Amino acid sequence: MLTVRAAQIAAMEENMRSDYHDRLVAYFRRKIPEHTARYQDSALRRVVAEGDRKARNYGLTTSEGIVRFVGLSIIIGPGFDKEPNTELFLSLPELDPDRKLELLYRLLARKLEIADASRP
Repeated sequence: MLTVRAAQIAAMEENMRSDYHDRLVAYFRRKIPEHTARYQDSALRRVVAEGDRKARNYGLTTSEGIVRFVGLSIIIGPGFDKEPNTELFLSLPELDPDRKLELLYRLLARKLEIADASRP
């Protein structure tokens, strides 16, 4: 009989998470190069890993929700969720975490569109 120890499972999970972060780095380099250009690969990987951790701590479970959270961390900055109103909104227990992030993402995307449109 095959026995898998907790340490082995943890190592496999860590490898899977590392691969996931590598894929996200490549994805964001392709999708938003104007925002990722300021980061060296190692720094971008740290932003991605931290964003993934924070997203999960906020209760995000879908891949789409996690990717959006990480994307906002890259575009706005890794501490975007610590802005008082944003942090309060993300911490509200009444709404599903993925739904909260969808609403926040739409709001911030709209604000960025407005800001871009007002530039000469």
